[in-house]
Amino acid sequence: MRSALLLTLGICCVMKGYRFFLTLNCAGAYDPDHLFGWILETLMTVAFFGGGSYLGLCVLDGCQTKILPRGTLSPAQTLWLTLMGVLLAAPMTLGVDVLRSLFSRYGPEVQPMALHVQAPGMFLLTLLKSALLAPVLEELFFRGYLLHALRRFGSARAAAVSALCFALVHLGGKGYTPQVVAGVMYAVMGLLLAALTLHTGSLLAPVLVHAIYNLTLVLLSGMGLSWFFENLSLSSCVLRLGMCVLFAACLRRAWTARGTAAQLRPMEKLTKKEWALVAAAAVLALAAGVLG
Repeated sequence: MRSALLLTLGICCVMKGYRFFLTLNCAGAYDPDHLFGWILETLMTVAFFGGGSYLGLCVLDGCQTKILPRGTLSPAQTLWLTLMGVLLAAPMTLGVDVLRSLFSRYGPEVQPMALHVQAPGMFLLTLLKSALLAPVLEELFFRGYLLHALRRFGSARAAAVSALCFALVHLGGKGYTPQVVAGVMYAVMGLLLAALTLHTGSLLAPVLVHAIYNLTLVLLSGMGLSWFFENLSLSSCVLRLGMCVLFAACLRRAWTARGTAAQLRPMEKLTKKEWALVAAAAVLALAAGVLG
């Protein structure tokens, strides 16, 4: 346990220093939207999350590969978790916007949650890192290693600590207020991913949600639609509230679906109420596009 916390604290400190360095040099060659900056970010991700997972699982605490969840998701769980990853963009960005409006008077502007791709030539590279490399390595460390290394103190405490560390690593930007807002939302996301890991018994669950969430943000940015998820206009709020309701419905279905390790049931069908939610979300999206 001690080595797990020390390793995590070291990674948090290094990543925090690196993000602060990027903030100071955001207009230089270290910008992630430039090739050299992308390579540097990729190396940091591999070295500290991939290397941290290896050190924690196989070196510092001995060979602990058995603590990694090996459960397999059922087709129903995979479907609902994928939809959750897409819809997660709504509660995360809406939460940032609401907190930003509440605290903006006390500090500088808070950066949005969306992943912006300023340089078109970096789109595929950003997609590779954000939707594949980062989710796998981060989940391998935070939920694959840290969460299970701390479970001896209770699942709730382990989930809370892993979520807090997940938030600390992702803090960035200048000023106290942006740090608090980003920290709150990433901590909430960390708790959700930890709960999915503990409930499903599979590391695939948080990896899938995390990867699809990042993929959604990158695609929104690449299509020039991220601005719609970064303001509190009436159409944007209505759309995202509808997506939040649908996200809650998908979460409930994913939570009650059984994995393949248990007795399988036929592919679950949407209820009439859930079909109504899907239709409402489609109408809201169409209306928001027209009004926007």
